[in-house]
Amino acid sequence: MTESRDRNIKTEGEGETRPPGGRFLSLSAFIVMMIVIMSLFFLLLEPESASVKRELKKHSEAMDKARFLKEEAYRQKFKSETESLQFTLARAYNGERTPDLALTILEGLIKERERPAEGDEKRVESDPTALRMRALYWEEMANSFKLKSDPEKRETALKNRDRLRQKARDAAREAAERDAKPKKVPE
Repeated sequence: MTESRDRNIKTEGEGETRPPGGRFLSLSAFIVMMIVIMSLFFLLLEPESASVKRELKKHSEAMDKARFLKEEAYRQKFKSETESLQFTLARAYNGERTPDLALTILEGLIKERERPAEGDEKRVESDPTALRMRALYWEEMANSFKLKSDPEKRETALKNRDRLRQKARDAAREAAERDAKPKKVPE
């Protein structure tokens, strides 16, 4: 092996030149690439529920408490977004085959939807959108019971879903009929 003084080392064989830190740089680049690949691999393996929980936590932390107490529109939007994220989390739990966690969330969502707001008792049973959402929650609950291999509770959940879907159709039809009636104009 022959050496030259210009910082390049000639290797035996093919006469290629390599800077003195070349092996170190190659090894460093390889390690960095492996870290990036492993990070992506673990990120992709993260359960969906973990990312939804993280998003739900961020959403809860972002709430403006003063505005929540003052503005009805903000409060309704915040509650709606929270409810949507909770439902997504329940679906993720079912997808990960952990129906007990999904059932806990779904039971809370159903109870919240069935509880009328002050002075708004009729809305719970006459709002087609609210009825459809409750039917959707019961359907996901039926999926949870299917995962738990509980056919009786699954059948009950499916009956509740069908009952609510019919109520939603009836409420939508009644609302359309009410809106179609000509309004009397005062003379």
